[in-house]
Amino acid sequence: VRQAVADRTASATARVTNDVAKTIGTGPDLEAMKQQIVTAQKAAATPLYDAVRDIPVPMTGNLNFVAQTPMGKKALATALTMAKNDGYGFQNGPTIGLIDYAKQALDDMAAAAARAGKNNEARQAANMARLLRTEADKIAPGYKAARDAFAGPAQVLDAIDAGTSVFTKGTTPTQLASSLNIMTASEKDAFIQGARSYVESQMGNAVNDALSL
Repeated sequence: VRQAVADRTASATARVTNDVAKTIGTGPDLEAMKQQIVTAQKAAATPLYDAVRDIPVPMTGNLNFVAQTPMGKKALATALTMAKNDGYGFQNGPTIGLIDYAKQALDDMAAAAARAGKNNEARQAANMARLLRTEADKIAPGYKAARDAFAGPAQVLDAIDAGTSVFTKGTTPTQLASSLNIMTASEKDAFIQGARSYVESQMGNAVNDALSL
């Protein structure tokens, strides 16, 4: 009897994993799926960014305001470093490309401040990023198309991550339904793949823990 119990325990993970696959199917490799999305995103967006990157930008109005603030100065300094790391330079003055890097730096600041609970700092960074984005759109309408090429796949990546964490949060069925209702078909599919992957891993790793299952 002891041996039978030991044998059953030893094969539990494979057995439960097989049962889960039969019930809800086997999802794709999420890391491979994310890499495919990122690759497609770059292929679609790079030509659009290349078309607007070197358009000159006059540092007046809201752009000048952001550039003169302590946070704006930090963002522009970070932008120059980011550009150099990507192999770009802006020796002839500010361009749409530099403004885009500064916007990305401000987006990062806003996200980091929000995670740290620094709500005012997050608000200020987000507002400055919005100002840069709005002014750049006025100067180069193609800039929005380039951003949109990145935004679509990025939202799908976010949906994958949201799916993998949906069972670890205090999400109610009503909240889940509301979230799914505003997703595109590709976002919804990515969300489900993420959720399925989480269920697979939990079932496989906690086969001897009835409460976790």
